[in-house]
Amino acid sequence: MRDTDRALVQAASAVAKLRCRSAAHTLATAARTADGRVVSAVNVVHPTAGACPEVVALGTAVTQGVGELETMVTVGTAAGPWSPPATPAADSWATCSRRCA
Repeated sequence: MRDTDRALVQAASAVAKLRCRSAAHTLATAARTADGRVVSAVNVVHPTAGACPEVVALGTAVTQGVGELETMVTVGTAAGPWSPPATPAADSWATCSRRCA
């Protein structure tokens, strides 16, 4: 594993530890942009709808003017159900949005 990838896992783990403290937020994602910035997000669990952390991270990246993501990792917590990431990191933005929506 490259140092940059290890740092991304650590970033996602730090967000999970800080923000995933209830059953409403059980997964955290960190994504590295093509220029090296890191965008992080958590999932939203709700009885009527929800959002995977990958899609939340994509929305956050777009809001911040990011045009391309290089790598994305997702980590889970013991607070709730853990599911595999809904989107492989290599997927395009459009495919990711369709799969998680």
